[in-house]
Amino acid sequence: MSIKRKKLETMIVTLTLEQQSFESVLNELIDRNFSEGNGKTISLHKIRENVEYFLGYVNTTKKTGIPPKHIPQKNTYEQLPIDENTGEGLGYSNVFIYDKQFKILRGK
Repeated sequence: MSIKRKKLETMIVTLTLEQQSFESVLNELIDRNFSEGNGKTISLHKIRENVEYFLGYVNTTKKTGIPPKHIPQKNTYEQLPIDENTGEGLGYSNVFIYDKQFKILRGK
């Protein structure tokens, strides 16, 4: 059996109010960009929220260290047309759901 390695990206949030709920933290972070300083920008977005759950996604934009595209027919490599000056990069997202009743955060 082969072992698949996965990378887990996390975000640390420091709370100033002791009694702040996790739902209120999620809502305060919506559409704000956070830069880790390693060429990535992370942002949280809400898809839907009701009394039972909060459905959202975390979007990561990688702006540096992007590999080139490969053209197999020519066996050549070319830089992707990404303008780093405007914040462009490769984007990928991870969807999550927060169950308010059981206070469980699940990703997919």
